[in-house]
Amino acid sequence: MQPCASLKSGNGAFWVLDVAMRLDVRELSPSPLHKPHVSRDEEQTDIEDHHLQTELPFPLTPEVKLHQRQREETTLPSSNTMTSKEKPRSTKTGDSPQKRTALALVDSFNRMDVPAIVSARTPACLRHLYPTAMAQPPQDTAAYTRSLTGLRTIFRNFTLTVDELIEDAGGQRICMWLSARADTAAGEYVNEYVWLLDFDEGGRKIVRTKEFSDSVMARDFFPKLRAAMEETKKGGQGGAKGR
Repeated sequence: MQPCASLKSGNGAFWVLDVAMRLDVRELSPSPLHKPHVSRDEEQTDIEDHHLQTELPFPLTPEVKLHQRQREETTLPSSNTMTSKEKPRSTKTGDSPQKRTALALVDSFNRMDVPAIVSARTPACLRHLYPTAMAQPPQDTAAYTRSLTGLRTIFRNFTLTVDELIEDAGGQRICMWLSARADTAAGEYVNEYVWLLDFDEGGRKIVRTKEFSDSVMARDFFPKLRAAMEETKKGGQGGAKGR
């Protein structure tokens, strides 16, 4: 018997590889000469499951149906990790302190409020930039502030959108997947970030950040931006000499 890898039905996807490998479903099939009495409820169940039978390569016996239903109803083990596919715009009542801090940080970036961004960190917080192929050293608060001040003059209308937020409340950690855009001298800047933020015990200050960005986009875009800024600078100097 060839094992069945998967099947799909209107009720979702059932993975029955382990059933097909462990059970000889032909032995589980009732004899065609024996037709046991079934109640009205059982008949209704058979009707509801008929569409499954037409898609299965083996008879839908009671044992197989039971196994499928158990697999369908099985949920992932509970944990202290919360995932939200919403796009949070602002904090809500009941949010943890660290989630409020993370969303306030995004709001500060959307205003390009450098003092507010820096104030969300502890004085000893380090910013780590990834992937490691970028060969960027960690930034302390002073270096981070200088970087943000420079970006504020380069990026206009900078906007961050939270595409996904995952919170590990017990571990004082939040991970955010973000989309970024801005206007620059070289045209529109579009990138994606993943920020891993570690918080203090109170959840009100960030003690460490790990930031991933689209390095391919950065490799292609920033040389163009640098060239455009040089042209703008030369044009400004030429105009000053002309006067």
